[in-house]
Amino acid sequence: MGARLCTYYQKSSPDDQSGALLRNTDSSLGHIISLDPADKSPFLGDLKPGSSQSSLETNMYRAPIFTHKVPPTDYLLVRSPKGKLSLRRIDKVNVVGQQVSTSLLIVVCRINIFLLIL
Repeated sequence: MGARLCTYYQKSSPDDQSGALLRNTDSSLGHIISLDPADKSPFLGDLKPGSSQSSLETNMYRAPIFTHKVPPTDYLLVRSPKGKLSLRRIDKVNVVGQQVSTSLLIVVCRINIFLLIL
């Protein structure tokens, strides 16, 4: 299952064209999706007008991505399968937030199960 990087931009007004500017300035934002002011946020929280939020999406879920600053003193210790150790510099750290289901989930209620057993 592959995942894609998407950036949602909430327009501040119906004629706001800042989403197109995001597409032209930075290629690391993935696919840019502009939301109208009346559209609901695709996440559990609100997306403020004029702001953008990156997300990791699959067929099953959508989760927001947050970038964290990495101190210059942090390194990653990697061990190869043969036992060789090496230090690697950490350039960027992204943290994925709470997942929101994008597909319909079937939930069985306990009361229905209880009635089926009787």
